[in-house]
Amino acid sequence: MSLNIDSKNSKLKFEVIVAYRRIILIPISLNPVDLSGFRVVVLGGTNGIGLESAKILTQWNASVILTARSEHNGKAAVKYITSSLSEYCVGKVRYAIVELTSFKSVRKFAASFDGMAIKILINNAGMITLDSVATEDGIESMYQVNFLSHYLLTSLLIPALERGTPSRIVHTSSLMHWIGSINRERYSKEKKNRNNSMGVGVYNDVKLMQVVYSKTLNAKLSGVTSNSVHPGFVQSSLDRNLPPLIAEAALWVRSRVARTTEEGAATGIIVATDPELVGVGGLYFSDHCINSLCGYKQGGAYSRVLDAADSEWLLSTAQVLTDTAQDTAEFKIEGFQTMYSVIKSGDGDEVKPGSMVTVHATGIVQQTKTKFWSTRDAGQQVSYCLY
Repeated sequence: MSLNIDSKNSKLKFEVIVAYRRIILIPISLNPVDLSGFRVVVLGGTNGIGLESAKILTQWNASVILTARSEHNGKAAVKYITSSLSEYCVGKVRYAIVELTSFKSVRKFAASFDGMAIKILINNAGMITLDSVATEDGIESMYQVNFLSHYLLTSLLIPALERGTPSRIVHTSSLMHWIGSINRERYSKEKKNRNNSMGVGVYNDVKLMQVVYSKTLNAKLSGVTSNSVHPGFVQSSLDRNLPPLIAEAALWVRSRVARTTEEGAATGIIVATDPELVGVGGLYFSDHCINSLCGYKQGGAYSRVLDAADSEWLLSTAQVLTDTAQDTAEFKIEGFQTMYSVIKSGDGDEVKPGSMVTVHATGIVQQTKTKFWSTRDAGQQVSYCLY
């Protein structure tokens, strides 16, 4: 079914749209920052804001790792970004397949950064659906994809971010968090938001969760800052999982009155890279005043704040739910490093290059001077071969 909303008075419609964009969508200017030597992770980097964020950061000479749900999407994103680079650009982009409906997949990805340093983490991936679908972890999909998997990945990458200090975490939230709520029964570790009505209501709730987590996390970190952002109303594919007629109507509206994806990426990019924001965290930034950094200069008093008891409940529940996943994984980052392998405890034999085994993510991992990684788990020596 095709949705035909065009009117005959196209000239008037065009003028109204232009006026709206000039008055409401305040232009955002970006000042390039040299990110040579920066390792950057962009969660959800194959379309929309995430893809444009990865492109801009790569153009600014960062080494970017973006996550994708499939090899096809990952390769397409890398091709799109590399085609935009000048011959003088030293930035690089790679992709990793990560499924946010699986805590196991998130843990695989996080384990690949053992011993590495990360300068910037942008938590951008998100979805909205009207269907109540449980993930493999038994949690409603919007709750897990939009918040719990972000929470888990960020928690697991804190050591890598601490090795990269000063480093930054940016959570892509939304103005819609203002009308979100934290229903303790609905989002409890028992119910996990299963069998509840979906859609915008849950989206608002998880966006509020992101703001709360960002602010609380920042208070616990040293050398790593955490901020949340509202990118504005953006031309994205966020509505792709809605019923076709609704998705088409949303696309029509976004294409006419929303920011482009590059404009939408700008707020998060500024918060992630602006030299004036080094060491500044625990704030919420919005697209309408990011050029003047008013969220910073006016104290960031634009986001909702939950009382301490609700915040504590939310994060303790997230900890319980994300701890249910297994701590073992097999993983590779396409084009960034090949498979790394384990010498199992007590074997004593080197693993041949190209083999693929289970990598135990528990324990403390350190890189030695040779091309081996080592850890001690329950007092036993285990080695990882990096080639």
